Amino acid sequence: MNKRFILFLLLLCAEKIYAKDQPDHTYRRIAKLSMSGDEGAQIQAAREFNLSDPDTSTFLLTKIQSKMPLQSDERAPRSVLTILLKTQPENCFEWILDKMNDMTSYGNLCVANTIDELDYRECYKVLFIQMNDEREVLLNRREPPPGPCWNERVCDFAYNSVIRMLRRKEQMPATLLTKIGCYTPLVERNTNINLLKAWWIKESEVFLQEKKSLAETRPSISSKLQALQESHSRP
Repeated sequence: MNKRFILFLLLLCAEKIYAKDQPDHTYRRIAKLSMSGDEGAQIQAAREFNLSDPDTSTFLLTKIQSKMPLQSDERAPRSVLTILLKTQPENCFEWILDKMNDMTSYGNLCVANTIDELDYRECYKVLFIQMNDEREVLLNRREPPPGPCWNERVCDFAYNSVIRMLRRKEQMPATLLTKIGCYTPLVERNTNINLLKAWWIKESEVFLQEKKSLAETRPSISSKLQALQESHSRP
């Protein structure tokens, strides 16, 4: 067999193997860079992560839906999603909207714990959609809790993310209570969530006026967010 043809086949196989492993390679690179503080390198690596590629999209969805420890050095899914959101906010946010209805509670937890890093109108709206999600998230804890502890839900994490955003921007209404956690009784959690929802119904229109919108540069985000809201409002 012609040596050049054999070399061509070897190169073709190598290219296919590289293409197959590329999402994992880039993902690990971004995760590693997230601990370095090198924003330039983070941006460069994140731009290589093509969310429009089906294999890359499936790979990321699988990663963020993995059962994550509550306290662990392995923060890769959240770290990678955070960098992707900051680097390509329109692409990543639209990807989240496309996948949310198919996400497990762990995927929604990762989203809730990530999009609070941004301050766009759409981020608040997604978190308030998640505040209706009462699916439990069974987290792996290194040690058993020292006292009474109840499973947390997606809505609890969404509530805490909004509280963090409001505190960060010094827009915390005096009537709202503090963060909630596994030690917070369910009745108290629901009370806090309902207080925040009531504030949102009354104040959201004025509150969001000063926020930037991702839909200004990506109009499709608006229609997809509307569809997501409608799907979650159905009985």
